[in-house]
This record gives sequence, structure tokens and C-alpha cells, in this order.
Amino acid sequence: MWTAGWICLALAVFFLFLALRGIRRRRKWKGAVRLPAQAVEVETRKTWSDSTTIDDDRSSTCVTWEAPWKGRTLSFRKEYPGIVENPAKGDRISLLYDPVGSRWALWKEVRSLWTVWGWFALLCGIAAFSFFLHGQEILTALSDYTVEVPNLPGALFCGLLGAGCAVGTFAFVQVFLRREIHSFGGPLLWGIKRLLGHLEEVEATCEGWIEKGDGEGSVSSYPLFSFLESGKKVEWFPPCTSARKAYVPGSRYVLYRDRKGRLGPGPRFADWLRLPFSWIPLAFFLFFALSLALAAVWMLWLAGSGVAYCWSHL
Repeated sequence: MWTAGWICLALAVFFLFLALRGIRRRRKWKGAVRLPAQAVEVETRKTWSDSTTIDDDRSSTCVTWEAPWKGRTLSFRKEYPGIVENPAKGDRISLLYDPVGSRWALWKEVRSLWTVWGWFALLCGIAAFSFFLHGQEILTALSDYTVEVPNLPGALFCGLLGAGCAVGTFAFVQVFLRREIHSFGGPLLWGIKRLLGHLEEVEATCEGWIEKGDGEGSVSSYPLFSFLESGKKVEWFPPCTSARKAYVPGSRYVLYRDRKGRLGPGPRFADWLRLPFSWIPLAFFLFFALSLALAAVWMLWLAGSGVAYCWSHL
């Protein structure tokens, strides 16, 4: 019980440190307003390693953001390292603007989760205090917990497990399941849009390849396309990697723009061949996400019913 108490106390101190650091960071932007911004111009500064390959690690991107404020439009420029993992034209973000000092920063760079860390610190502090004073009673209550005759420590523990499963479900869906759904339904959705006439053909030229290393020796390749729009040259590359044999630099290809302005190449023959088999990983991910969600619902239901049972027997 003393070990559990010290662990909870250490976690409380750690979360309190994060909360205080977040408060200090937020105070630096006191008086700043949060504005929606859109990328209106993207300029890439490419470093070519040969006639057809761009080195992403030695290249950079300069993005011009525009945001409305009090009836006028504010313009901000920011330079990003690399090309691949940077904003594209039309992307929307939030930024902080200090009208007094004329400072600005991306919201995600200064965002503070001090309230979340503060709650975690409070919960861990209460848990540490409880373990130090009534640790043996808590451990005994947890070992005696049953669904038919619940107790308060066991119900609270079920609630923590349920909350963890719920957070895990949300993260799993956002990171993995959405990607698999897009991989499975991408060619079908493209075919439907094509039949309905919702896609506009854009003639583009493959300028070359952007190569980005992961620091462990492997390299990802992205084809870089260019086309004319309103008399200006526009460059675009897909968010997913491709085999270098799929596109030849200097050749022309057809890209497709949907009604939301999003560009993309059409599905290749190999994508249609993989379509009947892509349901296998999708089914696995759906089963795993559903299992996590059901576990979260069950644990939270046990927690709620346990607390209600203990309250009714006070």
C-alpha cells in the first residue's frame, strides 16, 4: 500500500509540474485572441539531390496565413523545415494574435492543457492521500469487490478502467481505423464521384520525386506534380507515398479535383485488385475498436451501478 501511495504521489507531482508549466505558458499570451486562419500561399524552396529527386530534409516551405480581425485581414508568414509534412494551400488552422505587441503564434504551439493536468494531479493526490491513510482497507475492498455486492473503491477503479478504454477507443479510431476505412473505401468513393460527375480533371506534369528519410535508413518517396491555375504554376503532391515506377518525371498525368477543392490521383489498377482483400484488416480493426468500446461501456456501467448501490446503502 505504501508503494501504491508513493507512485500516486509521484504522478501527482509530475502532473502538477505540467499544469504549472502550462499556466506559465498561457500567461505569456494574456490578452491574445484566437483567430481562424487559412493558408493562401505556399512557397517551397527545393533542394535537388539530382535531376529528378528533391531532398526533403534540406528543403523548406514558406506558408502565408490570412486571418480576419475587426473587419480587416491579417497576414502572417511562417517558414517550416521540409516539404512533405507541412500545410498545403487551403488548409485551415487556429492561431493566437496579440494586438498589443503584434505577436502571433500557431495555436497548437502554445496550447496549454493545464486544466487536464491539474485534474490528473488532483486525482493522483487524492489517491496517494487515501493509500497512505487507508491503504490496507482499500486493497481489501478491491479484492472483495463483486458485481452483486460492489463497494466504492472497486466502483471507482472500474470507472478509471472505463475511462481508459474510452480514451483508447477514441485514439484508435482516429489513428488507425480512419486510415483503414479510407484505404478500403477510397476507390469505391472515387468511382461514385466519377459517375456522378463530381470530379474535375486536372492535367498535371510530374516534376520529380520528394524523398524523405525517417532517420533509420529507410526513405519514403512522394511524386511532385505541377499545373497551371489562373495563370500561376501550382505544385502539389499526394499525402501518401508511391512506388517510383508509378510516375515518370516529365510525363503528364490526370489529377482529379472534387467539389471541396481536394486534389488526388485516380485509383490505379493495383488498387482495384487489392479492394476485395482490404476488408480483412478493416474487419480486424473494427473488431478491436468495438471490443474497446464495449469494454469502456461495461466498465463505466459497473462504476455507475456500484456508486449508486453504495449511495443507496449509506
